[in-house]
Amino acid sequence: MNKKKTVIVVIVAIIILAIGSGIWIWEKNEIKKQEQVKIQQIKQEEDQIQQQLEQQSIQINTQQVVDLGEWKTYRSEKYGFEVKYPDDWELKILNTEFNKSGDDMFFFAKDDRNSFAVFPKGGFGHGIQEPKKVTQDNFKGRNAKMFWYDYPFPPYTYIISDLPKNWGVENVIEIKISNNDQGLICDFQVIYDSFNFID
Repeated sequence: MNKKKTVIVVIVAIIILAIGSGIWIWEKNEIKKQEQVKIQQIKQEEDQIQQQLEQQSIQINTQQVVDLGEWKTYRSEKYGFEVKYPDDWELKILNTEFNKSGDDMFFFAKDDRNSFAVFPKGGFGHGIQEPKKVTQDNFKGRNAKMFWYDYPFPPYTYIISDLPKNWGVENVIEIKISNNDQGLICDFQVIYDSFNFID
């Protein structure tokens, strides 16, 4: 009789253990499923943001021809770069007036809302919000980070990681365009294409 009771107790214990193990495995699988759902949701949100940013990206009209005959060329031996810009644009080189360190800041500007700016060692803040996204990129053969902003027509900001000569880690290259005028966009594309680092 005692032997029979022992067998029953063992069987009951095995059943309880099996049920407990089953519940534990089920809960673990449910947690894993929930984590996978969250990961999928995050990925979908990131994809949506990327799609929005791509839709906002500048669409260049490659058929438009730009006559560079009247364009100017600026070359900085100190910071090792060269760039072309339209004859009717203004080049502003600011230093101690805006930047207490005395480091140069270069603005190639059509007006206050449209400019190609180069800050080899950094510059004053523009009041721009936190970037919507930061991606690893390549700027003229050098490793860089690209900052995307959630504006109707966003500026694109680069920070060069692979530093050119005399550049600092807080360097900034900013492309700021106010609208989608194809002539204006084409000018910016040519400026970007003409920018080169010189060693």
